[in-house]
Formats: sequence, structure tokens, C-alpha cells
Amino acid sequence: MAIPITLVISLILVANSPVAQVTGQVSCTGWITDTLCGSKGANAQHVECAKRTVASGKAKFALYDEARKKLYILEPQETAAAYFGQRVKVTGTLSFTSVQRAGEWLDAKTKQVVAHAKALDSSTPIGGIITISSVEVVPSPAARE
Repeated sequence: MAIPITLVISLILVANSPVAQVTGQVSCTGWITDTLCGSKGANAQHVECAKRTVASGKAKFALYDEARKKLYILEPQETAAAYFGQRVKVTGTLSFTSVQRAGEWLDAKTKQVVAHAKALDSSTPIGGIITISSVEVVPSPAARE
């Protein structure tokens, strides 16, 4: 029996859609950054820029996961803010977000995803929202040597 091409295409689209995003418990290691600067802000020197972009309302604190090469929006934001400029391991519950890439934000009034014109990073994928259950400061790989 031949499988219709439309079925194959539909399955591929569903597998790659945001709806297919994995949820549940997750642990990620990387730098606290923001969703506007993304991976480009994943370092200790990015603290002041992250504070400004988050304060503007156009970005959220996020973790850039070094292994997965993805950003994860962190909740509660206040907990993430306490770890500015630090490399951390975050454990928590992963959930879906409609924001798919760094440089995008969710407009509170319209509930629409908007691309920011001045984003430093507009290509790093956002893997979801992590509701933090624990945070542990970890040394950078260079510091361990």
C-alpha cells in the first residue's frame, strides 16, 4: 500500500512545529542572557545590556543552553535576574511558548509575536519556557582547567 505524499508532508510539518515541542522536566547549563541579544549575550560582560533590554519590556531573561544551542525563557524572571552574568545549571519544568527565535517578543496588548528591529541575535531558536525549580552556579569550562 502506497502512503499518500500529502500524509508524509503533513507528518513532517507536525513533527517540526512548535506544537511538537517537548515538555516536562529539563536541566540546562549556560549563561543568563536575554531574548533580544540571545546567544551573542551569553557571557559575563552582557549584564548591563540585559538589564536595559529587559527593563524596556522588549526582552525576557533567558538561559542560552550551550549543548542544545537554544534559548530558554526563564520564569520567574526575578529568580533569573539574581544570576546576571553567571554561568548556571537550571532545572525546571519546560513548557511551550509561541516565541520561536531570539529577537522576538510577545506584545502584551495584541498577544502577537513581534520581531525586534534592533535584535543582536535573530537566529537562535527558543526551546520553550523553563519554570525554575533550582539554579546552581557552575564554573565556565575555562575556569575548570
